[in-house]
Amino acid sequence: MGLFSKKQPQLSVAYTARGAGGGLDQLVTMTNPTDDDLVPTLRFRPLTAYGQEIPGVTVTSVQGLDRGMLKVPARSTARDLLRFDGPGCRQVCHVQTEVLDLFTVEPVSGLTIPPTVVMVDLDKLAVADPENFWGIGVANDNEEPMRVRVSVVELEPPHTDRKLRKASRQPVDWGTLEGDVLLEPKSHDVVWLPDEMRGRYHAVLGGVTALDLG
Repeated sequence: MGLFSKKQPQLSVAYTARGAGGGLDQLVTMTNPTDDDLVPTLRFRPLTAYGQEIPGVTVTSVQGLDRGMLKVPARSTARDLLRFDGPGCRQVCHVQTEVLDLFTVEPVSGLTIPPTVVMVDLDKLAVADPENFWGIGVANDNEEPMRVRVSVVELEPPHTDRKLRKASRQPVDWGTLEGDVLLEPKSHDVVWLPDEMRGRYHAVLGGVTALDLG
């Protein structure tokens, strides 16, 4: 679904209703092909399979693309996860995206590669099972330092109702780390979860924070 903006018509947002191969449902990916680092504030309108807007359904993003919380560096991308609430929320098949606000950040950061963020176990190996999720591995493959906004996501249980077998799996709760993860060029780190957060979350997301405007 295209991104509608008089300021930057070349920007785009792709929406994935159902993730392939165990990937997250209701994921949006914003692509910035310009030579400027941008901080957008977006509005997502929920649409049916026929392109009709669904009244009464509200849309919230986990990482904050709808609140100006992420920076999308030049020649790079940013990802976010959507939650739909209200009558008809299970009917959402697509989203239309509108730019409410957009500003340029200078100087350009040079962060053309998005951060890598994965769930890890005690041996710092990538895992998918919440029971083995002990920490968050964060990596920066760029030649410049990076400040990463990291969120953990709890998903609703897999659908057992036959009427919902094709429905997306919604995020039911999430949290963002109190402090951003600061990474030097070509480096990585692990943030260990406190005991009260273990066994609960199913996924992690990371993006370049907009709070680091330099």
